[in-house]
Amino acid sequence: MLASMQSQLQELQSQHAHCTQDLAMKDELLCQLTQSNEKQAAQWQKEEMTLKHIQAELQQQHAVLAKEVQDLKETLEFADQENQVAHLELGQVECQLKSTLEVLRERSLQCEDLKDTVENLKAKLASTIAENQEKDLEKTRQYSQELRVLTEQLQSLTFFLHTKLKETAEPETLLKSTACASAQEHPLSTDSTFLGSILTAMADKEPESAPVALLGSDKSAFTRVASMVSPQPTETPGMEKSLEEMSTMTLELQSLCSLLQESKEEAVRTLQRKICDLQARLQAQEEQHQEAQKAKEADIEKLNQALCLRYKNEKELQEVIQQQNEKILEQIDKSGELISLREEVTQLTRSLRRAETETKVLQETLAGQLDPSCQPMATNWIQEKVWLSQEVDKLRVMFLEMKNEKEKLMVKFQSHRNILEENLRRSDKELKKLDDIVQHIYETLLSIPEVVRGCKELQELLEFLS
Repeated sequence: MLASMQSQLQELQSQHAHCTQDLAMKDELLCQLTQSNEKQAAQWQKEEMTLKHIQAELQQQHAVLAKEVQDLKETLEFADQENQVAHLELGQVECQLKSTLEVLRERSLQCEDLKDTVENLKAKLASTIAENQEKDLEKTRQYSQELRVLTEQLQSLTFFLHTKLKETAEPETLLKSTACASAQEHPLSTDSTFLGSILTAMADKEPESAPVALLGSDKSAFTRVASMVSPQPTETPGMEKSLEEMSTMTLELQSLCSLLQESKEEAVRTLQRKICDLQARLQAQEEQHQEAQKAKEADIEKLNQALCLRYKNEKELQEVIQQQNEKILEQIDKSGELISLREEVTQLTRSLRRAETETKVLQETLAGQLDPSCQPMATNWIQEKVWLSQEVDKLRVMFLEMKNEKEKLMVKFQSHRNILEENLRRSDKELKKLDDIVQHIYETLLSIPEVVRGCKELQELLEFLS
């Protein structure tokens, strides 16, 4: 019996030595796990510092974007001011056109006054001719001399009109009107200044005025002089010959004046065509100006849309960052609660395992106990065995807990890494959108070089973007 007890004691001692070795190994493993935990904590702190650095960079980018938005607002305000200046210039052009129209109306009124003057002068001419008809027949010789002078003047006028009609065959309408005015400056009566003023007034009329009376009419200044003077029975043959020559020249002058009238009408039609062409050009320029104005408004609308989209993207980015911060705080709160619950579960599990170990050891001891004299030694041995079993279970549980904690830390680290990568991807996407907006603004400024050259701020913005 004693030998068996000694053998059992030796076995227990060997088991105790083995347990001691196991405990040493467990202690070493525990130290390694502690060091691994410290390394994980240091790495976690490093990741937190990296996250803070990324948040600081995002805040700097947000400040830069806010400054760019302010610059774009100032650019839009400057474009509005330029639009107002263009409207003011258009109003000034309209005022100039109105003043030109008023000047034309005044010229028309002056022409009407000249018409009245011509009528008055014609009336004076008629009264003068009536007075001359009442004069004595003794002035017949004087009239014949005047007729000779008038014949010479008619000849010179005929030659001059032929020359001017050849000049009117040229394509320039300005030379046509000049020739007509020059031809009308030569007199057909004894009072050359009087007739020249009449013809000059008739040549200066507007295209819309009434046509000039023909040579055969009663109101014409080229009415035959012989018909206005009563025939005298004492006329000389030289005077009759002069009258016949004058009649022939008058008919020729009538045909020449008809040709001049036609050339004048042609010049009037040419001027009307020019006026129509100028009106068409003015209308085309107004349409071009309106199209350019619409294009500028469309560019401004596109810039406004780009700014709105940029502001919306910034707002979404801020919301995403805020949500991520809230999620991180919630996870931190939940992790604190889970840690306390895990500690309670761990304590309960340890108590349960301790009770199970004690029960198992007691059952083994009671089953193998035969001698009542060995009760004190068996009790100490039982207590030591229970204690060793509890220590082994405790170390096993601690090892499992450390392993689970390590797996959880790896999962948490991977989730945070995924979150940071997602935030980085979104930030890159937003930066790409902002780059596209800046490129669009740069292309828009290049498409309106005239506006950029007129504004120093737009030139500086273009240099900054380029």
